[in-house]
Amino acid sequence: MVATLSVTDPDTNDSHRFILDGADADLFEVVGTQILVRGGAALDFETRSTLQLTVTVADAADNRSTEPLAVTLRDVAEASVLTATAEFGITENSPAGTVVGRFSAEDQDRGDEIAFSLSGPDALLFELTDTGEIRLRPGAELDYEAGPTRTFTITATDNTGLTDSETLTVQLVDENDVTPELSIDTLNVVAENSNAGTEVATFSVSDPDTNDAHDYALSGPDAALFALDGERIVVAAGAELDFEAGATRSIVLTATDAAGHATSETITVQLADLND
Repeated sequence: MVATLSVTDPDTNDSHRFILDGADADLFEVVGTQILVRGGAALDFETRSTLQLTVTVADAADNRSTEPLAVTLRDVAEASVLTATAEFGITENSPAGTVVGRFSAEDQDRGDEIAFSLSGPDALLFELTDTGEIRLRPGAELDYEAGPTRTFTITATDNTGLTDSETLTVQLVDENDVTPELSIDTLNVVAENSNAGTEVATFSVSDPDTNDAHDYALSGPDAALFALDGERIVVAAGAELDFEAGATRSIVLTATDAAGHATSETITVQLADLND
């Protein structure tokens, strides 16, 4: 309620109606004998601390009387309005000081001071600067393989304790920084004099780097006796595997990713003797 109205009228049993005019009349309405703030109206002390109305009462014969009314607003504490954004696409393993976001806040309350803080699951990775930047903290590691995003909440608090918060998610960009892992899945005993294409072993590679490509190569003392067929090692065309010349053959299988990270496995192929 803004004000209560009353009317004195020497005419007995007269009726009355109230009319609001003035610069700020649209913000108010009369209900019965009370002036109320109209639904949806915004009264903002910081915009204007005093609002001006003219109240007119008219009787049944349209005789009128008018009074000015000044509505004085009382200032109340309002929370700061925080704006925060995250940079898109931060490369994993970025150095300390890398800017991952920016922030600012406005407070309509005169003289309010604003303090900023970080919280949330990954808050310890970051720090705030006086210039409104969110930076990677010294010693913090952004490892894509541990997760493609980092999430934290920034909060603005004014000196009355009112707050506004924004939760930000930093998207990481994968860097080819991990050596692939090579596994020998099957290794067969190979009969001497086996035909070209006979399967000797199968292998697989796991690599946490997304969409990585891999090249494979054979080396070692007996590499010429064998060939690669996809992720299979087979007997090479024209190779002679003679048990009497030795019961084993040794080769080295190497997998190399697109960044040049390589891993190797030494394979000892056991030959089976035939009555030849």
